[in-house]
Amino acid sequence: MRLKLDRATGKLATVAFHSSFDELDRCAQTCASCRVFRQALILEQVSSNDLAYLKEANGTLEVSLKLLEPKRADCEFTFEIWIKGPFSVSHSASVPCSNIQYFPGGNTTQNDNPQDQRIFRLANQWLRNCDKNHVQCGNLHWSSSNPTRLVRIISDTEVQLVEAPQEGKRVPYLALSYCWGEDKMNEDEKLFIFEGKTRRFDAAQGRANLDDRLQSFKIQSLPGIIQDAIRLTKHLSLTYFWADTLCIIQDDPEDLAREAPNMHKVYGNAYLTVCACSPDKATESLFQPRSAFKYGTEAAKLGKHWLVNFDSSLNTVRLRSPLSSRGWTLQEEKLSPRILYWTTQRMWWSCAKSELAEFTWKEKIDRAAEPVPAPSTAGMGLELTPPQAFLLSSWNGNSLLLHQQWQDVLQSYVRRYLGRPEDRFRALSGIASVYAQGQQDQYLAGLWKKTFMIDLAWSVWAPADQTRTLRGVAPSWSWASLPMGTQLRMKRKAQGQSSVTAVLTDIDNDVRKDTNPLSVVEAGSKISKVSVRARIRRLLSSDSKHVEWNSISRVDSENREKFSFAEKPEQPVHAVDFSRGLILAYSARKREIIARLDYLQDATRLRKLPERCSEIFCLELAEGEMLLLERVDEGTYSRIGISLSSREDFFEGSDVETISLK
Repeated sequence: MRLKLDRATGKLATVAFHSSFDELDRCAQTCASCRVFRQALILEQVSSNDLAYLKEANGTLEVSLKLLEPKRADCEFTFEIWIKGPFSVSHSASVPCSNIQYFPGGNTTQNDNPQDQRIFRLANQWLRNCDKNHVQCGNLHWSSSNPTRLVRIISDTEVQLVEAPQEGKRVPYLALSYCWGEDKMNEDEKLFIFEGKTRRFDAAQGRANLDDRLQSFKIQSLPGIIQDAIRLTKHLSLTYFWADTLCIIQDDPEDLAREAPNMHKVYGNAYLTVCACSPDKATESLFQPRSAFKYGTEAAKLGKHWLVNFDSSLNTVRLRSPLSSRGWTLQEEKLSPRILYWTTQRMWWSCAKSELAEFTWKEKIDRAAEPVPAPSTAGMGLELTPPQAFLLSSWNGNSLLLHQQWQDVLQSYVRRYLGRPEDRFRALSGIASVYAQGQQDQYLAGLWKKTFMIDLAWSVWAPADQTRTLRGVAPSWSWASLPMGTQLRMKRKAQGQSSVTAVLTDIDNDVRKDTNPLSVVEAGSKISKVSVRARIRRLLSSDSKHVEWNSISRVDSENREKFSFAEKPEQPVHAVDFSRGLILAYSARKREIIARLDYLQDATRLRKLPERCSEIFCLELAEGEMLLLERVDEGTYSRIGISLSSREDFFEGSDVETISLK
């Protein structure tokens, strides 16, 4: 390995390290440094697809190396290694060069056998230690009830679907969180998945199997990931297992409707939840060869220093996993007191008290000594808090922190995808039920009555595609009306005093008084209209003139966008930037107001028909915040956008009105 300096910067230049990953792999058989770099690349691949692509690149894509600033105090410098190519940045890794020789901790097998008994013994050790010593983790279970059905493991080859006892002690069972991935399957795989589902009725492609499964059936008849999860359950000395395709009757609408809202009980009462973080479809195996450990694990000497593979964080695993794009899996994770994250190369443990990695160069993270952190205000739906943070906030009774956790959940949820758009509320109902129970609040189509003003102030990072809107599922003022895959920004706290009052209009008083959290959430999901009382006015004055955005936009010395009205400061103007979905309103000798539209098509429409801008109304949320509305009919409005930077005097002289939002 020969490194060279960039003459212009005096720093180490990017160099070609190996012509391909295949060449790196061959070199790693005899070179200790290449073993470390190879292992670093493989350990960074959470998805089995990413790992497969890494290996399939072979001689076509070059492996490069670059020197970076150190990320740790005990490191002299850090190497970044990556494979060039038009694909994900996850095909890269950082390898620190430390002045200390680190030795891996954790009882890992350090070979490529994913079913080595030492792996299962370590998982058992984590599980039993938590069960025995972590009182708090046990307290986070939802109730003493069991799911309607469980799979009982009879032998290595046979299982049985059983009706779980509904009275008495909770049965210890393992719950699986995984990706169905039917959109990624061929026709044979889809048929196999169909045959693996529990069905009550005869179908053209196969007969009903519910009665047979209530007797016993072969594990081999199930998709690969389910088979392996059942084997894992047995290795963990558990007798009962839960997975949706087995324990919910998939062709029975009544059973689906009854079971789907109870996920807060299924995952909240599980003895352990396993998150299958690597496969993106159910036909794949959970137990895949651990190729990172094919040549062993050791630090490599480089001059006077050591090349070391420090760990990726569990957050990295959670963000890069195929699970992070699936809507249903969010609440499966957030409602689970104990979680085992299973990836292609290693496993992770997470509970309310600790975070552990099977193969690690660092000490465990002990959560007992740290308070649950608030969500990052950076947004973008990033998983920056521990998986159990939502449950802990509910347990501790901290209303402010629980609401912040709810907002963090929404940012992650809205960017995820569902197979059926009509499940937008249902796939979040478990988390909403926990929130309703903790806050004793009224659910309003994904928002809450006590924090209604704050909850209304959501915005999109970039305008969405209106052709994919879910306004048939939810009202315009709810985040649930946004297309799946939308990056959402939530308003974290109130500023100033709000004059908004939420009044329910289409739900009767008896339901409104219901204290059952599941009933509260189910009823609230059906709300399509609310009445609010607040100051309202038109966005533009009657004499506002339309101008092109570029005619008033300027860039200052710090590369920030500013706006100039100096040519005619007495003239009110408005402009639309259709590429960013922004609308600007300037009143004579007053600071301009900029609002973001929810949908790009509205920006295009307003730019083509600027006279329609005069029909935009503004509803005050709080000091400096307002919704942009269009009138549907007399007294009824639909949301089209939001401004979070209005002037304090913008609503001076405006009347307080009661209007309907739909």
